Amino acid sequence: MRVLSFLLLQILLFTNLSGQAPVDQAKKEALQDTLVKDPVLFLKLASRQLKWEEPAVPVHIAGPIYFVGTKGLASYLIKTSKGLIVLYTGMPSSGPMIEKSISALGFNPKDIKLLLTGHAHSDHIGGHKYLQEISGAKVV
Repeated sequence: MRVLSFLLLQILLFTNLSGQAPVDQAKKEALQDTLVKDPVLFLKLASRQLKWEEPAVPVHIAGPIYFVGTKGLASYLIKTSKGLIVLYTGMPSSGPMIEKSISALGFNPKDIKLLLTGHAHSDHIGGHKYLQEISGAKVV
């Protein structure tokens, strides 16, 4: 968590996304400590600054693979002869966005058979529940 909070701190303070001038070292360290101790604040800031919950245009990548994620988090749709597979579902608010992206590509979200992830952080599986409820997909 400390490494992630440090990375977010760099984004907040040094890429000027925060809309404020860079702060002194003591304030940077205090903000980093706050982010480490408050994972809810960390997720809120990361989500906003990194556009984790902003819709993105879905797109065909290659072969059976499509991008259906947000501006800041990747989610992929894989079309197979046995149904659809979704790899990563972003934040919890991403479920309905992914559903709309799948529909916009001409697929039926109810045809999702598998929901996959590499690990169980909320920014990778947040939309699993929503998509599982609308499709009955198995989480793997």
